[in-house]
Amino acid sequence: MAVQWAVRDKGTCATSFEVVYSRAGGESQKASGACYPFSLPSNLNQSNHVANLTGLESASRYEYSVGGFEGSFTTAPDASNIVLPQRFIVYGDMGSSESGPSDSSTVMPAVSREILESRFDMILHVGDFAYDFDSDAGERGAQFMNDIQNVSALVPYMVSVGNHESGFNFAHYSEFFRLMPTDTPWMTTDNGPAPNTHYYSWNVGLVHFVAVSTEIPFDYPDLVASMTNWLEADLAAANENRSFAPWVVAHGHRSLYCSCDSDCDADALALRAVFAQIFYDYGVDLFINGHEHNYERMFDVAPEPDNLSWLSGISTQSTVDMPATTYIITGDAGSDEDHEVFDREQPNRTAFRTDSYGYSRMEIYNATHLHWQQVEYDFSAGVLGDVVDDVWLVQHHHGPFNASFRNPKQAAAAAAVGLDPAHPRHDAVKALLAGLSGLEAPEVTERRPEVFKALRRRWRAQRGLRRMGKSGCASLRLVSGGSRGAARRGGVFLISRDGRFILKQESAGAVSELCRIASDYARYVEDDRSLLPRYVGAYTVACGDTSHWVVMNNVLDVPFRRVAVYDLKGSTAGRKAPSGAATLKDVDAHHADLASRRSSRAIERLDKDTAFLEQNDLLDYSLLVGVFETRRIFFSPATWFFWFRRRRGRRRGVIALRRRRRRHPLKTDHLVLGLIDVLQTWDVAKKIEFVCRGAVHGFDAISAVPPHRYRHRFLAFIKTTLSPSSSSSS
Repeated sequence: MAVQWAVRDKGTCATSFEVVYSRAGGESQKASGACYPFSLPSNLNQSNHVANLTGLESASRYEYSVGGFEGSFTTAPDASNIVLPQRFIVYGDMGSSESGPSDSSTVMPAVSREILESRFDMILHVGDFAYDFDSDAGERGAQFMNDIQNVSALVPYMVSVGNHESGFNFAHYSEFFRLMPTDTPWMTTDNGPAPNTHYYSWNVGLVHFVAVSTEIPFDYPDLVASMTNWLEADLAAANENRSFAPWVVAHGHRSLYCSCDSDCDADALALRAVFAQIFYDYGVDLFINGHEHNYERMFDVAPEPDNLSWLSGISTQSTVDMPATTYIITGDAGSDEDHEVFDREQPNRTAFRTDSYGYSRMEIYNATHLHWQQVEYDFSAGVLGDVVDDVWLVQHHHGPFNASFRNPKQAAAAAAVGLDPAHPRHDAVKALLAGLSGLEAPEVTERRPEVFKALRRRWRAQRGLRRMGKSGCASLRLVSGGSRGAARRGGVFLISRDGRFILKQESAGAVSELCRIASDYARYVEDDRSLLPRYVGAYTVACGDTSHWVVMNNVLDVPFRRVAVYDLKGSTAGRKAPSGAATLKDVDAHHADLASRRSSRAIERLDKDTAFLEQNDLLDYSLLVGVFETRRIFFSPATWFFWFRRRRGRRRGVIALRRRRRRHPLKTDHLVLGLIDVLQTWDVAKKIEFVCRGAVHGFDAISAVPPHRYRHRFLAFIKTTLSPSSSSSS
C-alpha cells in the first residue's frame, strides 16, 4: 500500500512529513515519504511525496495520519482468503468541481456516498481528469485532486491516461499518480523523469487489471512496439495465473468500438489495429474505456481485420461464455464538455447505450460471474441513482478465445447457429422478427395486441424484443423443429441469443386458445407470484403456408451451471427420457432427489395456477424444473438471492428453491421452477386419446385425462417429488 500527498511549497521539498499508521488497537508504525519536486513555468509548483507502508496484514483495517490529515483503509485479503464479492466503481471523463467535492456537476457526490458507506473496494478512472490538469495555471488540477480526496484517501484510486492529460508532455498525470504499481521503463515529461504509469498491471483478488495507453503517438512504431511487447508478455503471464485470477480486465481511454460520431472512424480503427487481436488472442474478458461522453455496453466483439468500417467486429451477442472480449464505454462522469449524443444507428454488437451522466459498478461474485450496472446520476435533471443497465457476464472458460474459435470466421459461424436459410420456417421467422423490431411486416398479424402490448410494458420486454428482432435469425438458437415434418406440425422452438425469450411455433388451436383467455390471463398474472408462462405476444405469419407463433419467457434463463432439467406431468406412459437426453421426465425423477424444505410455497402457488388452468379447460401442462449448482466457496445463498431478485424472477414466472447437498457441503443446488405448455384444451382429439391410450396403458398412466383429474394427479406427483422425506437433503 502506498500513500501520496502534495505540499504547496513551490517544489522545494522543504516540508517533510511522516505517515503514522497502525492496525486498530495495534502498535504505531512510521513511514517516510520520498519527495519529488514538481515545478513548471507559469503553472503548478508543489512537492509530491510518496510513502510505501510496509508490514501490513491482509484483510485488515488501518488508520493513518500525515500532516494534519487522518484517514483509514482496509488491506486486500490474500489469495487464499478472498472476500467475495469484490466491488469496484468505474468511470471516465470527470472534470473538477467549482465548489468542492459536494458540487453536483459531476458524479462525485454519489461516488463519495458509496465509498463512505463501505460498499466498494476500489475506484477505476479510465482517463480525462479535471479538464485539464494544467488549466488555470494548474489550479484546475489541484482542485480536482482535492475533489477526489474524500474517496482516494480511503480506497485505491486507479487510473489510465487520457487525451486531456497531454499538457506538458503528461507531466501532471505522471506526477499526481506516481504511486501506480508500474515496473515499466521511466518516461520523460516537462518536469523531468517520471514513472511510466501509461501502461501497467496489478492483481486484485480474482481480477488481473491491465492499464494500456491509447495516447501513444501511433506514428512512432518503436513506442507502439514497446507497449505491445510488454502487453503480450503481461497477458501471457496472466494466462498462466488464471487459476488464481481468472478475470482479465483491460482499460484505457479511447474506444476501439463505438457508435456515436466520427471518433468511431479513424481513431477507433487505429486502436483496433493495435489492440483488438491481442485482446482476442490472449482472452481479455473485458475492455473498459471512456473518451465518448456517454455510456455504451457492447456484447462480445471479435476482430474483423479486413473490415475498416465503424460497424466492423463480429459479435455473437453473448453474455454467457462469450467467445470474444466484451467492450464497455463509461465516459459520462461529468465535464464541462457536456454529453455526447448518438448520431448513428445502434449496431447489433451494442446491447445498451445512453447519453445520460452516470458511473458504473463492477462486482466480481466468483470465478465465473461478473455483475455490471450503469447508475444514472444527473443532479440538474433530478436523477439521483437510477440503475439503467444491469447485466451478468458469465464465463466458464477463461483463456485465449482462439482456443474455442480459431479465427473470426468461426466466431461468425457460431453466431449463425440459429435458423438456417434452408429451414422451411426461415422466411416466417424472418418476417416475425421484422415485426418485433418495429418494421412494417405485412405478413405478420399480431393477435390480441391490446392485451399483449400491455403485458410487454408490464414485464419490460419491449426493448429486448426489439433488439432480438433487429438481430435477425442469427440471434436465435434452434432447440427443436429442425426437420420439415416438425415445422409442418408446429414443432419449431427457438431461444434468443441472450437466453431471455422463446419463439415457439404452436398449432392454430393453441394460439386461438391463448387469444380466447388472453384478458383473463392478463388479469391473473397481475399477481407476479404466478408460475404461468409470461406470454408477451401471439402472432399469425402468412409466409407460404400459414404458421402460428407465441413469444414468451425462458424459464431456464439462469447463468449458473445447469446440472439437470426435468419436464414433469405426473403421468408415466412414455414419460422416460431416452439415454443421453437433455431433458429428463417423470420416470427419471423417481430416481432423483429434488426435495427441498422450501417446497411448500411452490406447491401452494402451483395449486392456484392449476386451478386457473382447470377453470379454462386446459390440461397436459408440465412443470419444468432446472437444477443449477453453485459452489458455496465462491457463491453464497445470499448471492443467489441477490441475483434472482435483480433479474426480477417473479416477472419471469419462475420460483427458485434452495437445497443443500448432504454429501457435498460446499455445494448448493437451486431448483428453478415454472409451468410450460399450458395451451392444450380438452378437445375431441384429447378425448379420443383418453379412450384409446387409456385402454392400453391404463387411465392413470397417460397424460390425456380430463382437466380436473389431470390437475389432481399433477399436484399429488409434484408434492411427492418436491417435499422432503427422511432421505432428502435440506
